[in-house]
Amino acid sequence: IAVGTPDGVIELRSAATGEVLRNLLGHVKPVRAVRFSTDGRRLASVSTDKTVGLWDVETGREQAKFDIEALTPIWLAFDPRGQFLAVADSSDSIRPSIWNISTLQRVATLDCYSSVSGPTSSMGGQFTPDGKSVLVAVPGGVYQFDLAPVAESASRVPATGAPVSPPNIEPDLILHESNHQSRIWG
Repeated sequence: IAVGTPDGVIELRSAATGEVLRNLLGHVKPVRAVRFSTDGRRLASVSTDKTVGLWDVETGREQAKFDIEALTPIWLAFDPRGQFLAVADSSDSIRPSIWNISTLQRVATLDCYSSVSGPTSSMGGQFTPDGKSVLVAVPGGVYQFDLAPVAESASRVPATGAPVSPPNIEPDLILHESNHQSRIWG
């Protein structure tokens, strides 16, 4: 289990006992979200210090750190192959970014302005199990963003989404919605 703390520390804890096994140091402000890669070997963290950290879970070493533009980062997600990371904030816009983990470059911005009406703060997100789309939960619904243009281009591309209810994905995809509850789709 990984826990982000208000003082910028990430605690790796035993799932069985809750005992702190290791502290990961690298952020200087509160850690807003942590996420394990699909294979469990890496951990990503995002902090209000406007950085994302990538960690080796076994050694506790920080593998990389990069700056983001998010004012108040709120969630992040690995794609199933561990090649990309989605990062979003809770500002007055919904523009999650997709980052290439190898190059530490932003490769796409999910442009929700043209897709979402009503309140515009993203509450959670997740790649689909096949890695071809990102689902973003917003007040009032879930939007699916096709990432095919990202995979076909080496440059930054905007991706627009369409509402889905429920998304056509495998079971056990969890998104956090505006009422601070989790919904399992599938």
